[in-house]
Amino acid sequence: MKFFVILVALYCGSYSGGVEHHRTRRIVYGKPLPSSTAYDSTGYFVRLDAAVHLSWLYRYFVHAKLGKRLCGGAALTPHVVQTSCHCIIDSWSGLVPWGDNVFRFPLVKNGWEDMIILHHGHQTEEQMTDGVWSRKFLVHEECKQANKSKSISHDYGWVLTREELKQSNNPHVKYSFAPLFTQRDLVKQYYRNMKYEAICLFIGFGSYYLTQKRPENVYGSEPPSIIQHGWRSLQNYWQCYSKTFEYLVYSYGRRFKGQVGEYNYNRDATWACTTYFGKERTNIAPGDSGGPVMCGGVYFALVQAIHGDLGNTINSSWEHIGLLVFSAYENSAEYREAMEARLWQYWGTDDLPPPVLDRATINPFNPKGHYRTRTTKQP
Repeated sequence: MKFFVILVALYCGSYSGGVEHHRTRRIVYGKPLPSSTAYDSTGYFVRLDAAVHLSWLYRYFVHAKLGKRLCGGAALTPHVVQTSCHCIIDSWSGLVPWGDNVFRFPLVKNGWEDMIILHHGHQTEEQMTDGVWSRKFLVHEECKQANKSKSISHDYGWVLTREELKQSNNPHVKYSFAPLFTQRDLVKQYYRNMKYEAICLFIGFGSYYLTQKRPENVYGSEPPSIIQHGWRSLQNYWQCYSKTFEYLVYSYGRRFKGQVGEYNYNRDATWACTTYFGKERTNIAPGDSGGPVMCGGVYFALVQAIHGDLGNTINSSWEHIGLLVFSAYENSAEYREAMEARLWQYWGTDDLPPPVLDRATINPFNPKGHYRTRTTKQP
């Protein structure tokens, strides 16, 4: 009788999802995303590619095709793509005093000399035959990098395109552009997701395998042909604070008292931390930065940075995601009209500031107390 039960179990298992799971190769940074997915973020996901072989010279004659994978992004409007600040810079400046600390500031790419290709709403490289060219790059006025830990504050950037982004060709996707929230909703989503340590969805075309785990991680150079996805869990504010300063201790070799270090956590930490949950072992990798992150079912953040040892399967992996709540001007409904008016002026003037409402730096937790861009010269 026992032998019969075992045979039946094995026979039934051959038709169960268990065998199919076994056949699906477990990828280090996630799994291929099915073309029939209903995840909203696939509709407004944008892949950013660096041009190859002077292909930008032919931009007036042919549609841009695949280039060298660079980053991810999210389509805000037909002409504006949101990504990470560090994705669209040439390098960081030397150390510049800023209050009680010193930082490096971004040296942004030249829109005419360093054009990139943007592919909107595509889930496979095979579909990427109708990319559009970039026109201008902008970064958040407070984007800056800490000295030794390399943590980036206000890691937000925007790419203006030369023509309208192509619409998503996936009929199962609800939206073609990132959803727009009020400031109140951005704050509510922040408190809700941080309180309940929501589960977050990551997507991207970043490196999806390791060629070496020890003594250090070596990523595979070839991008996946199908967009990858995976899940991670948010950490609450204090867990992220603790992990961040543990990393500072590792970098400096000494412990700091409170917030006295290379930056002020309350002021400069515009990120949240994510980590493994359950048996999930998804990690972001080079090429994923700037891509949209959905937490608790809403567009919540951008991929920013990874820390931790992938060779260790314990919960040692933690990653920074750039929270949208700290970029309310570009992501809230109240300021969308002003943002588009400002960027439209940038479209025609490359160097002069636009004669329209200037960018306001919004404190989402005290929106009535927002202040204008500084009138003094920025470093």
